[in-house]
Amino acid sequence: MTQLQQANEQVEQQRQQAVMERLRADAERARAEQHAQQTLMERSRAEAAMAQTLRQREQLISAMGDVAEERNRFVRAAYHDTMQPLAAIGAFAFAAGKQLETGDCSKAQAQIGQISLAARDIENMFRALHDLFTLGTQSINLQPVAVGPLLQEVYARFAARAQDKGLRLQLRLPSTPTSVDSDPAMLRRMLENLLSNAVKYTGQGSVLLAATHIGETVRFDVIDSGIGIPAAVQGRIFEEFFQVDNPGRDRSKGLGLGLSIVRLLEEKLPEHRLQFRSIQGAGSRFSVQTPVSASVPEVTSLVGAGPLDALVNSYIVIVDDDHRLLQSMEAVLSAHGAVVRTAADLAGVRQLLAQAPDRAPNLVLTDWRLQQGETGADVVAMIDRHFDWATVPVMVITADLTLPQLTRSAPTLVRSKADGMPALLASVQEAICAGRAAAASMDAADMMPNT
Repeated sequence: MTQLQQANEQVEQQRQQAVMERLRADAERARAEQHAQQTLMERSRAEAAMAQTLRQREQLISAMGDVAEERNRFVRAAYHDTMQPLAAIGAFAFAAGKQLETGDCSKAQAQIGQISLAARDIENMFRALHDLFTLGTQSINLQPVAVGPLLQEVYARFAARAQDKGLRLQLRLPSTPTSVDSDPAMLRRMLENLLSNAVKYTGQGSVLLAATHIGETVRFDVIDSGIGIPAAVQGRIFEEFFQVDNPGRDRSKGLGLGLSIVRLLEEKLPEHRLQFRSIQGAGSRFSVQTPVSASVPEVTSLVGAGPLDALVNSYIVIVDDDHRLLQSMEAVLSAHGAVVRTAADLAGVRQLLAQAPDRAPNLVLTDWRLQQGETGADVVAMIDRHFDWATVPVMVITADLTLPQLTRSAPTLVRSKADGMPALLASVQEAICAGRAAAASMDAADMMPNT
């Protein structure tokens, strides 16, 4: 190979080397650019994620603020709705006392009636709160429900309030005895809430509570001549806390839970359909359509209707650590002819039993939560141990949202303090009658000859 050839080869090698280096440089530059683009994309994604996080944080802070404001409004409303009737009770009680001092018993009685109405307002508020927090966990007890007695019961509950407002409250029953398949307590709450709403928003005129047999259904109607519902807000009336005359949800004007609870009950009860029609300035009509029952229910005495004969001369033991509640229950039951003994705790119950060891109560009425960790279950256990030879019915009352479960052979009822005094008295009579029936059954069994 000549020198010229060698030189050419060297030049070619250098050229190829230079090309390779340039290619490597281009590749390295491309990789760097790609890395830079990737880094930029990752940075953009990180910035977007950070922005999203900041937005979510802002939304969370805003939501927390809304929750706090909602809670504050709720507390203010509950405080307002409680203090208003409490203040009225205090004023009416003072007036009644002055009138009794002057011997004007008729005016004093009227003031006492106003106290009862104010107490009923407090009761309704707490019943609404109770329903709101417990409906989701309540089981349905479908059974035949007699329409006539149910409507009469609901009507009687609001008659005094309507009269106090100057309203004409009307009741229209089906032409023939009719029953529906429903949960009696839930259906009653639906009608009570609808009727309460109608009385509240009717300034003058009338309110009608009616039931009509239509084919295989019964339609319950609550019709009023009140303010009506503007078309623009009719889609919101079943929202919690919404009120027709309160679009800003100022809770100082009340909680506005009644219709929302009606909707919850409708969704919970099978084959129950809620409808309404309203014209602003002319009134509203709310309807609940329910399936007719093929069975005839056993009709019991109405809540608050007629004398509570079972209480006369009944021996009732009341256990409660609230002295005022204990006194009030004793006064109410004694006024209905019962012989009442009271105790604040298990020691007090033990003392009562020692005073009359062989006198079995016709009813033991006990609060669920007592002092020092004692409960109504402890009272029940003590009663069952002491009176193992007798059937002693027990009724447990509680302010807890979740009602306790008790299992025993003797008649046992568990009731909420939110049920109110008329319902409580009816339950007392029910428990006493159940105890007497159980005792009679045991006596009959004892009289059967051995075979």
